[in-house]
Amino acid sequence: MIDWIRIDELRDEVGQDDFGDIVGVFFEEVQEALENLRRADTVVTLLGQLHFLQGSALNLGFSNFAAICRNEENSLQKDPSHKVEIDKIYGEFSSSKQQFYESNLIKE
Repeated sequence: MIDWIRIDELRDEVGQDDFGDIVGVFFEEVQEALENLRRADTVVTLLGQLHFLQGSALNLGFSNFAAICRNEENSLQKDPSHKVEIDKIYGEFSSSKQQFYESNLIKE
């Protein structure tokens, strides 16, 4: 799910012209963080990437994506042997991104 109110707030804050640039940077940074998540070899690195993803997602209104990252981060903090569901995280990001593009707020 996407928080469309947050999307509207952000677009109002930065203006329509800069909104597309911000979304583009968000998608690039999230893709990089997801790749880092796959390569992470320590709990600390996993936690850092999950926290970054959660915060980035909340800033842009990707609420379900943020919730999954938060849940995975919390589970990993409680149990360092927790296997992070990276495919689930990727899937939610992909689904949210598609939903966002289908809104026609910006073009791919």
